Amino acid sequence: MLKRLYKYSEGYKRETYLASILVVLEIFFDVLIPYIIARLIDDGVTGGSVRLVHIYGALIIAASVVSLVFGAFSAKCAGKASAGFAANLRAAMYEKILHFSYRDIDEFSASSIVTRMTTDTNNLRNSYLMLVRIAFRAPSMFIFSVAMVIAVGGKIVLIYCVLIPLLVAVVLSLMKATREKYKKVYAAYDKINLKIAENLRGIRVVKSFAAEDRESKKFEESTQEVYDNFTSAEKLLAFSFPFMQITVNTSLIIISWIASHWIVAGTFTPGELTSLISYSMQIFMSARLFITVSSSIAQSQETARRCLELIDHEVEDKSNGDSFDEKNYDLKFDDVSFNYFAYKDATDSSNAISNVSFNIKSGETIGVIGPTGCGKSTLALLMANLYEATDGKVTLGGKDINGISSTDLRHNVVVVLQQSILFSGTVRDNLVNGLSKAEQGEDLDERIKTALTLAKAEFVYELEGGLDYDLSQSGTNLSGGQRQRICIARALLRNPKIIIFDDSTSAIDAMTEKAIRENLHKSLPDATKIFISQRIASVKGCDRIIVLDNGTVDAIGESKELLNTSKVYADIYSTQIGGAAI
Repeated sequence: MLKRLYKYSEGYKRETYLASILVVLEIFFDVLIPYIIARLIDDGVTGGSVRLVHIYGALIIAASVVSLVFGAFSAKCAGKASAGFAANLRAAMYEKILHFSYRDIDEFSASSIVTRMTTDTNNLRNSYLMLVRIAFRAPSMFIFSVAMVIAVGGKIVLIYCVLIPLLVAVVLSLMKATREKYKKVYAAYDKINLKIAENLRGIRVVKSFAAEDRESKKFEESTQEVYDNFTSAEKLLAFSFPFMQITVNTSLIIISWIASHWIVAGTFTPGELTSLISYSMQIFMSARLFITVSSSIAQSQETARRCLELIDHEVEDKSNGDSFDEKNYDLKFDDVSFNYFAYKDATDSSNAISNVSFNIKSGETIGVIGPTGCGKSTLALLMANLYEATDGKVTLGGKDINGISSTDLRHNVVVVLQQSILFSGTVRDNLVNGLSKAEQGEDLDERIKTALTLAKAEFVYELEGGLDYDLSQSGTNLSGGQRQRICIARALLRNPKIIIFDDSTSAIDAMTEKAIRENLHKSLPDATKIFISQRIASVKGCDRIIVLDNGTVDAIGESKELLNTSKVYADIYSTQIGGAAI
């Protein structure tokens, strides 16, 4: 896993290596200081030489300054390397997400994707920073300190050969115990992000129903779950520090007892005892750093798994599929069924649509109508191949729609979704979103004007700045009808062969909707136009109307014909218009 993650340090490997080398040099000069202090005590103070006190004192200051400089540059390099690593990792995840299908996003959930790209990536950045600096600091400090203990105290080093392995064994066992706890923590983070996103999107609903207290309580429950799991994990790791303190104190008592006998015997000096105590502290400090790194690794294992799971998710590349046939774009559904949760082994009873069959000829104007929840929006998503059919086959121009180049398909089959999706930025940015520079052309402004006119969205030019008017997130500084008309204009700007309106005029008044439909018939006479709606007025004038009921096709025909052949259509017609005559 570490090897997989390391490749995302590309472009920052020099800083990574440099940070590690500099931290080793920093520790080298740190470890020299206790030895110099020992010489200062034995040769300068005990020997009564003021000159040596000054010399050794100057050496201590010099070693401290050099260590500080190396440490500062190491920290700078490590910070840059870890930030670059996180940027590369986040970019890789975002690149993969952009190629996700609707089903892939459903499988992970939007909140989980956000958590992986923010909280998880930031945790990995912190772990990378620790690995670059502390992971080299701990062993360097241990090796240099043990070497100095051997040089000064000889056999005393055997004390550490017993105590250090015992300390490491305890820490590793605690790490293993905390791994499952951290796994639950990050699953709880997903729930928190989901709750935040839902409440921010629906803040007007929350306030309208005075539901602040209820939503606050639900959020507190989610944060409590994170708190409980984190606390449980930290409690386990907390045992390591008291155990380490006991180990340190035990070693100091043994060293002091042995060294005191040596001093009395005249084979050891007070300065050497001082240095041994300092090196003991450094050895156990390296053990403490090891515990810190181990704790970070325990947390990062789950975050690393989650990030790599997203990056490794297999996404079918359809960019090199069959080309779109602009002469024949008949759309055919052959016994198509679809289940949103098929990847979770849901039963057939969960199908959004079942055994749907029909054929739409190139250039036809088709209406789709039916009661709420009958599968109309699902049909739109399958027509645009935003989802793949669970069973059956969807063909376009006689070709399996799954085998057609996604690039060709997106340029020629456009769906205006039920929800008006606009992004923060200018109106112009939203209209040309997805168009390459070549596709925009020199006459872009004129084409934009035409598209806005056809969509009855000329109001844009009355906004402050016109096409350069800044939209807030999701375009909330426009009305629902205005947002829908801009979305329609965005679709028309692509001059598609098939354009699907998924109840995309629901917030537009009847007169404006009628004018838009008339403009579409005049401006796109050869394009296939599919109007999916719950309103009779939106589909009444279509060449044919597909009536859905409970996820199946109830009837297909013209409006006058359906009044006699489809009870579902007749009931909707009677409710909205009255009577059964046209």
